Amino acid sequence: MALYFVVLIVLRLLNLEEGIRESMRELLEAQELLAERRSLQGPVVAVSLILFASCAMLAAYWTSQRVSGRRNIAVAVAIGACGVMLATMVMRTVSLHALDRLLNGPLKLNWVGDIGSSLVVLGAALFYVSVVRGSLKQRG
Repeated sequence: MALYFVVLIVLRLLNLEEGIRESMRELLEAQELLAERRSLQGPVVAVSLILFASCAMLAAYWTSQRVSGRRNIAVAVAIGACGVMLATMVMRTVSLHALDRLLNGPLKLNWVGDIGSSLVVLGAALFYVSVVRGSLKQRG
């Protein structure tokens, strides 16, 4: 989990996400498709949303069937929150315009995806630590 956050920090510092978005714009301009990008974005965004939603439902089902124990559930919640962060990042990258209003609009779903998921990971980590410390005190 820590490595995941280190990679996210490096991506932000290098501004890689914006670089990918700019490369996509240049590619569309070079192929004279920038004016038609909305017709291209719709299917890309729809496929991305369907893919992430399907993966989330499958992961939630798999987790509910196979994961037990408070520590393991905390880890699963943290991994799920990291998946939401990844989905938010991908949506920002592929949405050149289509989702920008939704992500950066009045609800600020961009912030909810990033900051909210980070807070969920923090909460899961704190819960994990409290469970581990509680079990260590019981043994001692």
